[in-house]
Amino acid sequence: MLKKPLIPLSLVRDLRCRQCEKFVSCGPVYVVPDTSILCGRCRHLAKNIYRNTSYEALASMFMYPCCNWEEHCSTHLHWNESLQHEEDCNYQGFCKFLCHHPRAYCKGKREIPEGDVRLTPVPEQLLDYIKCVQCECYLTCEPVYVQTNGKNVCHRCVHANGVPPNCLRNTAYEMLSTIIIFPCIYRNRGCPTRLKFGRSLWQHEAECSYGQTFKKITNQKAENQKVAKQANQKERGVIQTHSGHYYGTLTPNVVLFAPPTEKTEFDMNRELLKSLKKQQERRFVRADEIGTQLEKFNSEDGSINTDDSEKKNSYSKSWESDRSSPRLDENDQRQKAMNHNQPLIVEPGYFSNNPKSPHINGENYYQNTFIAQVHREDYPSPRISRQNSYNKAYYANMVYANGFGDQNSGTNSPQPFSNKKPNVENNILAGHYPVIRTSSGIRDQNEGSQFSET
Repeated sequence: MLKKPLIPLSLVRDLRCRQCEKFVSCGPVYVVPDTSILCGRCRHLAKNIYRNTSYEALASMFMYPCCNWEEHCSTHLHWNESLQHEEDCNYQGFCKFLCHHPRAYCKGKREIPEGDVRLTPVPEQLLDYIKCVQCECYLTCEPVYVQTNGKNVCHRCVHANGVPPNCLRNTAYEMLSTIIIFPCIYRNRGCPTRLKFGRSLWQHEAECSYGQTFKKITNQKAENQKVAKQANQKERGVIQTHSGHYYGTLTPNVVLFAPPTEKTEFDMNRELLKSLKKQQERRFVRADEIGTQLEKFNSEDGSINTDDSEKKNSYSKSWESDRSSPRLDENDQRQKAMNHNQPLIVEPGYFSNNPKSPHINGENYYQNTFIAQVHREDYPSPRISRQNSYNKAYYANMVYANGFGDQNSGTNSPQPFSNKKPNVENNILAGHYPVIRTSSGIRDQNEGSQFSET
């Protein structure tokens, strides 16, 4: 049996129990919430969670000094032998100190040296204890987190999925692993590389030749006939191993759990400028599309000229549904015609020849009638029937159709509303119904009476 190496004193000085502050040379070892550890001497103070089994596996590789090493005890112990030795050590009590080693009484305490650290490879039988619970790869780089059941999560899973819940940072394992040499994760394929704990091994895993895949050699003509495959499409390839090659299903994606690339400030600025340029180009393209659509909507025929059949069908449906309604310019003209009120012009001598009319001055009568119509449009009366309220446009068209246009705008222009009031004597304007001229005469819309024209 090979003799185990002595753990470096510079490292064991920092690996002390949080409670008794002695060397952690016996188990079981537990991780406490402040990421420190408790040794086997203080296990009665720890809960039965967060046991650091990976640390115990690596710690069993070394020999440890006695906890009284500073008192000049030169005994080296295996893992878990310190409890029995400390009970019988001659350097721990005052009486034993005087009786057995009187010359040590005159000596001072020894200081732990800063000697060189010798790296030690991991034995094959311990590799199963230092694997990640999720990806089954080795714990070869920081950070490492321990779960409540004692299983560890490696840096690859933490980088890809984040820190899992209810986990503590295993700083003791990370500190002890600095003197360990770990194999590559592709050792089963024949990679002989062994590197120390840290980022260098993580970078090697991403660039390892045994982890790369090779495409199968095919006929060039058959390759040209194949359709270009997408970036995430799987294909068959060759995997190199120490015992030969074998075919497997592979993806041309990035190496699994590859370390993040360190970018300089120049590279970051260049990527930022590229992203800003792309955003600006998208805005310009979007502005051009909006301008093109506006030009199509503002065309003379009002149709949308597009090559896309789907867009054409969707727009044609909406255009056909609006065919029954008048266009915007027609509505404007009709609204303008209705708002442009003009006085009614009556043939001279109409009221003088009609004995039934109480008005002698026909112009004043029609001016008063016009004022009543304007008043009815601005302030509708509750006595107006629903039919007449919805037929404003009809009456306006009838007036213009019968030739009551603005012929003498200078003499027959209406006066302001404040000066003229409608004359409602003898119930002439009852209901505010206008008088409309027809071919047979003039009739009142309210009573249906017709006056013969003389």
